[in-house]
Amino acid sequence: WTHDAHIEERNRILARLQEFAEKKRTRVTLFSGDVHCCGVGRFRTQRGAPPPLHDSKLIYQIISSAIVNSPPPRIVIRAAH
Repeated sequence: WTHDAHIEERNRILARLQEFAEKKRTRVTLFSGDVHCCGVGRFRTQRGAPPPLHDSKLIYQIISSAIVNSPPPRIVIRAAH
């Protein structure tokens, strides 16, 4: 999500997903995996945010990995963020 070469692409897909959520009155959640670690992130309205139930810009991202994979050292995970 944060690589300089993909910022415009990221912004376009997020805007489309947020428009979809607002139009269809539904929640969008992204699932991904196989990065050898797990995590949760979110995109949401920044200022004057409505409650989460009514925030069409609220999108969760859930990252998982196979249970047999060992996570990388903590310093590697922190460096990636």
